[in-house]
Amino acid sequence: MTTARFRVLGRKDGLVARVVQAIEAQILAGTTHNPLLILLLDSIRDLMAEVRTQVAQQPGLFQRVMPTHIRILERVASRDAKGARQAMREHLLIALTIQRDGSKADHLKIGLAVAAADAPPSAFVVFRDDLCRCVDRCAALGYDGVELALRFAGEVSVPEMKRRLAAAGIEVPCISSGQVFAADHLYFTHPDAAVERITDMIRLAAEFGAKVNTGRVRGTIHPGEAAEAATARYLQCMDRCADVAEPLGVELIVEPVNRYEVNFINNCEEGLEVVRRIGRPRVKLMLDLFHMNIEDASFREAFVSAKDYITYVHVADSNRLAPGWGHLPFDEVFAILYEIGYDGYLTAEILPKPAPDLAARQAVKFLRPRIEGLRR
Repeated sequence: MTTARFRVLGRKDGLVARVVQAIEAQILAGTTHNPLLILLLDSIRDLMAEVRTQVAQQPGLFQRVMPTHIRILERVASRDAKGARQAMREHLLIALTIQRDGSKADHLKIGLAVAAADAPPSAFVVFRDDLCRCVDRCAALGYDGVELALRFAGEVSVPEMKRRLAAAGIEVPCISSGQVFAADHLYFTHPDAAVERITDMIRLAAEFGAKVNTGRVRGTIHPGEAAEAATARYLQCMDRCADVAEPLGVELIVEPVNRYEVNFINNCEEGLEVVRRIGRPRVKLMLDLFHMNIEDASFREAFVSAKDYITYVHVADSNRLAPGWGHLPFDEVFAILYEIGYDGYLTAEILPKPAPDLAARQAVKFLRPRIEGLRR
């Protein structure tokens, strides 16, 4: 079999992947003319067949390991002993990393965005209820955490919330501030009280080891205003917030939001640029699949380009309904998350349709098996 033919087969998956890898092993063993190697490979044939089956079933794993298989065969075919050793070393290092990390999927968790009972329609949450009751409802459905969408830090009774979280066995991974912008019209690109509101949320987040999402609170660029002037005010506000967040160990996350909601920091590239420009160790990036589907040309390019900065991900389908009720390519997204080693929260920020409990149940029912699939 030529290496060109092998490369064509290498783009396949499933049964073809297993056949290709089996042929590769036979070629390598025969090429060495080493009877001991042939006997060794023959003795572990069943084990290798099981490994190949598992590789083919895990999203993104086949694409991750296959290039090194091709390089090994090409080096052997060209009688490049040094190159073959290097290619095999690279392959073993990848295998060791996968084994050591448990594919990172062991750490993926599922969250749900919730808000207080009086939250306005502008809050993209499923449950509007007493926040402690939201904790109980999420725990009963199998969520790992609740994202609190707040207007004020004072909406949360810290002692009571800590007791309820401990009893339910879940956590608060993030506090979101979208209502500060949507309900109270406070934001960073115009002088106002937004910084004080966000620093209060930072202190609250420190109580729970949570992040603070600074999404829409960044504001907009007003008509006739120079973009750089608004950006400068935004950067100053983020710097002041980071001064509070860093000693408390709280991450501030920048969320690109689509052009129909704000006209500033709309896609992943713009979000990544501003995070780098802020240059503070506790300022990171979060991506939202709903916004990405509107603004980013490629899920893969966006996630890969920002992989070193992403610490939180919002999930929703193309229509802002629960995952599985739209047309987003979730299997592709999960393969990419696996590939880049993302190990944080996937939090559903979705509409409460057709009914809150149905939407919340659909989200966790859809996401959980896909996370478990990455772990196998």
